[in-house]
Amino acid sequence: MWCFSAIWLLPLMVVQAQDVDHLLSDVLFCQPQAPRFGLLKMFHDDQMFTYNFSDHSAIPQKGEFEKWAGQSFPNPTNISYELELCQAFLEVLTEVLENITPEAKADTQVTVLTAHPVTVGSPNTLICFVGNMYPPVLTITWYKNDQEVTEGITYSGYSAVPDPHSQTFSRNYQTFSYLNFTPHSDDTYTCIAHGGGQNATSTVRYWVADSTVPSDLLENVLCGLGIGLGVLFLIVGIVFFYLASR
Repeated sequence: MWCFSAIWLLPLMVVQAQDVDHLLSDVLFCQPQAPRFGLLKMFHDDQMFTYNFSDHSAIPQKGEFEKWAGQSFPNPTNISYELELCQAFLEVLTEVLENITPEAKADTQVTVLTAHPVTVGSPNTLICFVGNMYPPVLTITWYKNDQEVTEGITYSGYSAVPDPHSQTFSRNYQTFSYLNFTPHSDDTYTCIAHGGGQNATSTVRYWVADSTVPSDLLENVLCGLGIGLGVLFLIVGIVFFYLASR
C-alpha cells in the first residue's frame, strides 16, 4: 500500500544567540485508505493544529494554541489546490507502482502507560502510544478483561515525526489513544493496534492493575496496628511491673 505525502517546510525564526533554527511546517498527506487526507501544522516535532477540511478551520492540539487558530491556515484556496495536486500524484503513483510492494519499515511501536500514579479505586487514564507507523492508517481497540471497551475513549489524531538528521519529516507517524478508567485489583486492559494494508499486522500490549492496597485503607491499617501494638506493650509493661513489685 502506498501513501503519498506532500510537505511544506517554512522556517519560522533563527535564534542567533543559540544558533538554533526553529521549524514551522505544514504536512499534507493523501492516501487510498481512511483518513483519505489530512493537514497538520507542526512546530519541530510538536503538532499544533489539525486542519478541518469541512469548514476550513483549525483544530488546536492544545488549549494554549487556540489564540493562533485563526492564523494557522490563512489560505483555504491554496490548500484545496495542493490537495487536488496530491490526489492527482497519488493516482499516477498507484498506476506506476501497482505491482511493486513498498519495503516494510521497522515494527510499529506500541506502549501502554498511565497518566497518573495508580491508586486502586481512583479514576485515571490509560494511554496507548503507537509510533513508527507508516502509512497513517490504524485502528486502535481497547479491551478490559477480554471485553471490548467502547466508552471513555479519545484519540489524538496522527502526527508527523521529523527526521532527526535533517529539517524534513521522515516517513513516520505517531498517534495516541486515551482510555478513562478506574483501576481495580487484577483488572487486565489490552490495547490492540491494527495497521492497514494488505500485509496488516496487529500489535497488542497489556496493562494489568497491581493488587495494591488503596492508600487510605493502608493508612487505616497501619494506624490500627500502631494503636494495637501500643496497647499490647502497655499491658506487657503492667504485667512486668506487677511481677517485679512482688
